[in-house]
Amino acid sequence: MPRPPQPGEQIGPLLSQGATAEIYGWDDTHVIKLFRPEYGLETAQYEERIARLVEAAGLKAPAVVDMIQFEERVGLVYERADGQQAIRALEAQLWRLRYFAREMARLHASIHQQQNDTLPSQKSRLRRGIEEGQGLDDATKNRLLEQLEQLPDGSTICHGDFHMENILLNGEDFVVIDWIDAVSGHPLGDVARSYIIMTEHQTDETGFVPKLLNWGPRRWFRRTYLHEYFRLRGGSWSELAPWLPVVAAARLRERAAQGLNLVSLVHQWLDE
Repeated sequence: MPRPPQPGEQIGPLLSQGATAEIYGWDDTHVIKLFRPEYGLETAQYEERIARLVEAAGLKAPAVVDMIQFEERVGLVYERADGQQAIRALEAQLWRLRYFAREMARLHASIHQQQNDTLPSQKSRLRRGIEEGQGLDDATKNRLLEQLEQLPDGSTICHGDFHMENILLNGEDFVVIDWIDAVSGHPLGDVARSYIIMTEHQTDETGFVPKLLNWGPRRWFRRTYLHEYFRLRGGSWSELAPWLPVVAAARLRERAAQGLNLVSLVHQWLDE
């Protein structure tokens, strides 16, 4: 259970924010992830459990050290992971695009060396996403659910949202953050999620994907990432392809997916 803050403990400057929480400075070696009021204790306890499982597996991720209650909000105190988002580093060093793509693949492959069958089920989460997602008719959803059942299962640790904004770069050292979507499942389902994020088009023309969309290097990044990942872990495009419409359809449930061309991608990949 969360404890109240002690005398002298106070929240520092805002460092970043997302849909579920804000990240603030805490002290010289820690940050605090303060969940928005609508998420609360259950979400914080779930993320704490995931963080401790990830730490026990020896993966490169900040360790959680405490849970604190601030009025109506719950916070998790994490070890501070210094560095900038890998996406910001890439934007400043586009000539190193293939290097970043290979390093992303290597980091992803290292995660998939770990097994854990106590995490939530990948297939269960995908099934729920397809059933509750917006923009697809019932017949298409039924096709997708049937395809999901035919895909292989597994007990590999999968990050669940592995992309360049969830990787921190400190010098040449990479650290993975935001493990709340971690699941136990098949690694190619996790790779499919990353590939989709590298493919979908944001209509507001901001961020990494649109910057590379109009002049080609985005395709080089995807291809380099997949080539390196398959070299390290095995697999092929023909094995990955059946995952793409299923994972893209499940992403339609997320608020972050609004304004993206996922519906057309689902139909394109489903009919290939």
